Amino acid sequence: METNVNSPIQGPLTVTLHDDGVDYFMQKGQRLFKQNLFDGTQAYGLTFPKSEAKGLQRMAVLGYINRIEHPVSNIAYERANLIDLTKLLGYGMLYRQFDSRVWDILLNSDLTNAWNRQYPKLAISFGVDTRKLGLTPVLQANESAITAFKQTILRAMQGLIMQNGKLLEEEKRKQMFLAIRFINMVDPFVWLLLTVFNQHPSARNLLGEIQQLLVSYLTKTEAPEYLALMLIELVLIVGNIQASGIEGEEVMGHESVFLSYEISSRKREQGERTRLRITLAQQQSDFEMLRDEVESKKHINLREKSLDAFFERSSTNDAVSNREIGMYYLSYLKDACRRMNISFESFVNVIPGSNQTMMNLVMTF
Repeated sequence: METNVNSPIQGPLTVTLHDDGVDYFMQKGQRLFKQNLFDGTQAYGLTFPKSEAKGLQRMAVLGYINRIEHPVSNIAYERANLIDLTKLLGYGMLYRQFDSRVWDILLNSDLTNAWNRQYPKLAISFGVDTRKLGLTPVLQANESAITAFKQTILRAMQGLIMQNGKLLEEEKRKQMFLAIRFINMVDPFVWLLLTVFNQHPSARNLLGEIQQLLVSYLTKTEAPEYLALMLIELVLIVGNIQASGIEGEEVMGHESVFLSYEISSRKREQGERTRLRITLAQQQSDFEMLRDEVESKKHINLREKSLDAFFERSSTNDAVSNREIGMYYLSYLKDACRRMNISFESFVNVIPGSNQTMMNLVMTF
């Protein structure tokens, strides 16, 4: 399940920003500094010893964050923090993509034409940032009506979830929690437009489409869970550690693995897809060996061997190392993402002019 957004993410975290993020911090009077990144590039941003999870995720959803970098020197100590950070951003990208799809539905509806005719100075279209329309007072004045529209969708979702006999009670609670999170991440302007034109013939249809979309996105929420667990194994691989259990993990510390989470900018374009690229880098890893392993494992025929069967084998055969489990997990995640209509790619390369190996995981939501 999504990490507790009330808990801090431990650093150090180097956060660099897209132009929208730079503008946001400049307007707040926050001074930004050029940050040196692991690949030798520089970008404006901030360094935090720790960061509030909720705020970090919100900045990612809004498209402010370009990169987050975090060095990992002891995976045993940092395991929970690393899982939290990865899940936080993975879920955040799903929320952001859900909002983008809702935006597509809205702008292709009759309600947009009705709004633009009635409020030509506040006309909306693809590429328009609604945060710059100056509608905060209007949103605040309509807060109760906006909440009512959200509740309409959530009540319908609750009925569907509770009637699903395939889900355990804990799974039903999780689904309902995530449904609330998805709805709360939607651009408030969507709810304002529905409030203003609640009697329009297209309003009910739009609510129905958003509900169907939400049902679809709830099926994608395993992706951040898979990603976070796999990343732990890959940190060990890139750190050139083959270990079994906690003792092996504790020896990692002589050479940090740098983790970089790179997030695509937000342009509010039609059909826009959100991309998250995670890079693991370490100077001592054997580039050729790592590249060959990634290429050999990512095309496994998963219909011939399930992940459960593989882990069962690994528990009874010492010859199956953590390294092989991690590489198999890479192939499993790609197959799971394909079923969720999430693009997943992985490759290994080196930074030109250096001996720094980089493993790259790219998810396009």
